[in-house]
Amino acid sequence: ILHLLKKQPDAAKQKNERGLTPLHSVIYNGRAPLEVVAALLEVWPEAAKEKDTCCGRTPLHYAPSFEVMGALLKAWPEAVNEKDEFGDVPLQVLYRKRSSFEAMYLLLKTWLGYKENRTKSAIMSLQRGHNFTEDVKVLFSHLFALHNNDAGNPSPNE
Repeated sequence: ILHLLKKQPDAAKQKNERGLTPLHSVIYNGRAPLEVVAALLEVWPEAAKEKDTCCGRTPLHYAPSFEVMGALLKAWPEAVNEKDEFGDVPLQVLYRKRSSFEAMYLLLKTWLGYKENRTKSAIMSLQRGHNFTEDVKVLFSHLFALHNNDAGNPSPNE
């Protein structure tokens, strides 16, 4: 892939029949070496914003690892708020895929960095239609408590 990108950088913009860009494909198939993800984003940073045609998902919805999530969020942090055609943000999709704690923490921290996500309704929307485990339910109850006890509602970075 790296060799092809050097010779034909526009190859990063090609989509297959499912609307997957090469960035989607390497991530979706679980073979996403960080150097390949970084090279694809360097050639075409807008690839992080592309949605596939099968589910309306960005590459972040499929990110397999903390490192890949970090690269995608650096390219387009707003991806944490992008809903797929089922109404799910990457945090919901990747929770169901049982992503690592570090990856989920990064997504949640980034998601909470947006003031509109620090409301009771936004936090409740994360639970919509999902059978979460007890530990995740406890996490959400802590989020509600933090929201309700902090009138200023600062982000994790404030």
